Amino acid sequence: MDPATLVTARASLTVDLHPSSLADPAAGVRAALAARLLAWCPDLGGVLLAYEEPRLDPAPARVRAATGFVRATATSRVTLFRPRPGALLPATVAATGADYVGLLVLGAFNAAVGAARARRFAPPAEAGGAWVARDDPAHTLVEGADVLFRVLRVRSDGGYVSLVGSLDGPGTGEVGRAAAAAGGGAAPGTAAKKGKRAAKEGGGEKEVGGEKKKKRTAAAAGDGAKRRKGKGV
Repeated sequence: MDPATLVTARASLTVDLHPSSLADPAAGVRAALAARLLAWCPDLGGVLLAYEEPRLDPAPARVRAATGFVRATATSRVTLFRPRPGALLPATVAATGADYVGLLVLGAFNAAVGAARARRFAPPAEAGGAWVARDDPAHTLVEGADVLFRVLRVRSDGGYVSLVGSLDGPGTGEVGRAAAAAGGGAAPGTAAKKGKRAAKEGGGEKEVGGEKKKKRTAAAAGDGAKRRKGKGV
């Protein structure tokens, strides 16, 4: 995983608190952040994967005349997913078709690779079949395989993020073979497993400053994101 793609830092966020939460502003801040999990947050420049230790800033808040919500500022330690064009990311093949490969990144985000961006692989005759490398029949892309792909574009629709990628070029393809071709020699599945593990960190407790702190994660937010199979573009 590109180290700039998963970022953990303390950040300042703008939150809109429902009037009913003013009796317990801290709970209101947690609710506002929970609603933003797995969504693109413009003020953070990425997708919020997890947060911990949210605190309401002492600065004066403002009432929004149109809605009655109270706009305030909070600080929290957050984990962000920041995909960028050019980044090399691990993913799992979620679907295959005659003209596309659908990928799932970090178990939550769809990525689509069209046939024009996977020219070194021969497409299957029907949906669900394997894409086979033209220069190595043992190098295949099948559902469930761990792969590395290059991000070309990042899309955000109503806060839901999806990616357009490429499986052409150095370092891309099935994880073990992509690493070997790039001279990395990494064990098969290593990069994809690291990416998945990073997204799932904090599902229980995390050590911060010698104490165990509860961490709210996207996994604990319930069905916050729908998994949709990517379609080629």
